[in-house]
Amino acid sequence: AAAGSSAALAQQAGQIVLYSGTDFRGAPYVVDGTRQYLDTNFQVRSVRIPSGEAWELCTGVKFNGCRLFTQSAADIRMDVGSARPIV
Repeated sequence: AAAGSSAALAQQAGQIVLYSGTDFRGAPYVVDGTRQYLDTNFQVRSVRIPSGEAWELCTGVKFNGCRLFTQSAADIRMDVGSARPIV
């Protein structure tokens, strides 16, 4: 589900926000729960992860080429094709 360009998104537990810019700026893309196919239309440059949660962001669809994130990252460079929370 794509979100609007609101600078201050109300983030909920169980969802992450991918951003097209570093430092949590640029176009936001909200991911709520496991998603096998993501189409962000941009290279992810930062990600906001709720405190205490861990997520896998994967370059391929269906969870191929995954990288584990246990906290928000303000400066990354990653094409994200799928994502899922790790419980």
